[in-house]
Order: sequence, then structure tokens, then C-alpha cells
Amino acid sequence: LFAKNSEQHRSALSSFLLLMIFLGIVSTSYTLYNNRPILLDPSTGWKIATGSLGQSLSQAFFGTGPGHYVDAFTLYKNPDFNLGPYWNLRFSTSSNHYFYLLTTLGIAGLSSFLFIAWKFFQIARKRLDNGSGNSFEKGLIASIGLLLAIQIFLPAPTSTTLLFFTLLGLLI
Repeated sequence: LFAKNSEQHRSALSSFLLLMIFLGIVSTSYTLYNNRPILLDPSTGWKIATGSLGQSLSQAFFGTGPGHYVDAFTLYKNPDFNLGPYWNLRFSTSSNHYFYLLTTLGIAGLSSFLFIAWKFFQIARKRLDNGSGNSFEKGLIASIGLLLAIQIFLPAPTSTTLLFFTLLGLLI
């Protein structure tokens, strides 16, 4: 009798948590839709990344330095950017996380991050193919994969990067 009641309690708790997650996603999506953030367009982000690579060999390999994206934006933005609607804004991050890494950390930083992502996908594939992973491990793999996919389209704040490495540490 007690085990059956416990199973019903877990099922109700799981349903409640899924409902709360769904409502959180819906409310966040609604808020972002009504208050759209102003993001740098990908073509300008690419021009800034490649512009910073062309300065010198050391800057191509090591980038402009962490936290110096605003300086790179000011130096390497296309002059046509000043004709657009956001001419008076200075962006502190690129259009996506990978362009940001390429600009601030250079080829070395982007290569390191992509190597970590590649190793993650190798480990995830191995663990999912074995079928030995529990639901917590599968959730971690899904979360990390989602973070890597989102970073293709959106800039990643420091908290998201910290979350990525924390989840990766929990998985390993």
C-alpha cells in the first residue's frame, strides 16, 4: 500500500514539475517576443571576427582578449553599419557565441571550445549507444547538447558558459 502511494506521489510530482517547466518556457517566450532584445546581425558579427583575425598573427591566434569585444566592434565594424537603425549602439557581444570566441580568444580559443564540444559528443554517443545511462545522465546530455545548439544562433552570457562547464563537469 505504501509503495503504491509513493509511486502515485512521484507521478504527480513529475507531472507538476513538467507543467512548471512548460509554463516557464511559455512565459519566457512571451516576454522575449514582446521585448525583443537587440542583437548584432550575423553578417556584421562575421565581419568583426574576420577583421580582428587579419590584424596580426598573434591576434589571429589569441584574439583581442576576453572582455574586449566592444573594442573589436568599434574597430572592425563595417562603415555601412552606421547607416542602419542601430548606428548609435555599441555591442559587447557578437551575434553568436562562436563568433564571439573567434573575435576575443582567436583561433586557439575557438578550437579549444570546439574540441571540448567534439569530445562531449563522442562521450554522449558512447553512453547513449550503450544504453547504460540513467535518466539524470540523459538529461545532462540533452541539456549540454541544447546549450551548444543555442549558442550557434544566440550570444552566450557568462552565466550560460558557466552553466555549460558545470553541466559538463557533472556529466564527466
